[in-house]
Amino acid sequence: MASTKESQRMKPLQLISMQRVALRDVTISDGTFIPKVTASYVSSHRLWDPKVYANPEQWDAHRFPNL
Repeated sequence: MASTKESQRMKPLQLISMQRVALRDVTISDGTFIPKVTASYVSSHRLWDPKVYANPEQWDAHRFPNL
């Protein structure tokens, strides 16, 4: 399972990896207000960010050992 997650990290199916639409008005913990029907997207760019993953350009089957 960990090797599958690493493969998805290295080669995601989409550049925008997660898309969501708020079903109701929401205020998140930092005070940011998100109105109902606001679309949000998460970029896959952070999957290769060395601040997030050590050696992000290198495939590592053991990167996610707790799966």
